[in-house]
Amino acid sequence: MTKSQKTIIISDIHMSNGENYSWFRPPYPDYVSKMLNSIANDSSVGELVLLGDLFDLWVYPLNVVPLTVSQIIQANPSVTKAFQKCVQNIANVYYMTGNHDMGVKAIDLQPFSYSGKSIQLISPEGYNRKYENKRHLEHGARSRYVQCAG
Repeated sequence: MTKSQKTIIISDIHMSNGENYSWFRPPYPDYVSKMLNSIANDSSVGELVLLGDLFDLWVYPLNVVPLTVSQIIQANPSVTKAFQKCVQNIANVYYMTGNHDMGVKAIDLQPFSYSGKSIQLISPEGYNRKYENKRHLEHGARSRYVQCAG
């Protein structure tokens, strides 16, 4: 990523199947797809960071089994296609888990892959080290005071 390229940070999409126990109902899937396609088509974007709660695996009554990541992805083909376009066009796409999707694994993100390139699951510590602690990103539910080098 060159200095002139932008980093876009997105958090708390809370993608689900749009039914029953969901905040992700129309028109939000269309809004998210349009936003992601716009980001994917912006040649000045060099990095996209998904900063937790991309999926909502948590907002369910105790007696209801939550959907899997795979089921959520299958229920949202336009969003999946837009993420694939981001992976195709943006040099680095990172994903940190949040408190609603903390069990997500790299294999869960494979449907967003494009031609062997995929979203990179990264910890806050790994991302912050990548920038020599001059940047600090993590999902809000995990945050704590951290002094960054300046």
